[in-house]
Amino acid sequence: MDSSQLPIWSETDIENCAELVKQNEESFTAFFTNLENTDLDKIISYTNSKGRQFKYSVRDILTHVALHGQYHRGQINSRLRAVGIEPVNIDFITFVRSGC
Repeated sequence: MDSSQLPIWSETDIENCAELVKQNEESFTAFFTNLENTDLDKIISYTNSKGRQFKYSVRDILTHVALHGQYHRGQINSRLRAVGIEPVNIDFITFVRSGC
C-alpha cells in the first residue's frame, strides 16, 4: 500500500469528520470481525506519507493504532500545562471508571 500521495491535513468540516468517524468505526468492526489469530503475524508492506517504505506485522500496527492517540494526548497536556492550564485526566482507567 502506498499512502504517500494521500493528503494528511486536508481541510474539512465537522459533518465530514463525523462521517469519517462513522466509516472508520464500520471498517474497524468489519476488520476485527474477520480477523483470525494467525492474521496478527502477517506482514504488511506500505509506503508512508514521506515516501518511506516499511514492513510490520498486523500485531505491531494494531498496537501502534491503540497507543498513538495517547501519545498525542500527552503532547497536548504538556502544552496546556506549559501555559498554566491543568488538563483533564486522560488515563484509560479513569475513562473506564466513568462508564464511557
